[in-house]
Amino acid sequence: MFIMVVGFVGLPAFFVFRIWQRYLSMPPAERESTRLGKFALCSVTFTSVFWIFFYLLAVTSDYTSIGKSLLSSFTPYSLAVPNMLLSAVTFAASIFVPRPIRNTLLLASAWMLVVWLFASLAH
Repeated sequence: MFIMVVGFVGLPAFFVFRIWQRYLSMPPAERESTRLGKFALCSVTFTSVFWIFFYLLAVTSDYTSIGKSLLSSFTPYSLAVPNMLLSAVTFAASIFVPRPIRNTLLLASAWMLVVWLFASLAH
């Protein structure tokens, strides 16, 4: 259970923290150079934060009625497919971002693609 929590919550949170840390340490002229980079940065942040919320909601749904009612109104597949598409687009867009955040962004978007694929297969 601990390894799953680290893999499904800790890694996305670490990737988002690391990407934003590297992005903010870049010179302002280099940060403003591409809009595609900003899109990739925002989309990987969105999919990661949404995944952490969804995962924690699924874990706590056994203990809270609010979590159970929220989770029953969505299917994992309906939440996973748009986020998988967004992760795939982020993966493609991260090729065009500045060098300091490229590798972390590629790794984060690939990991989120795998995580959302896992979520779409869960029942």
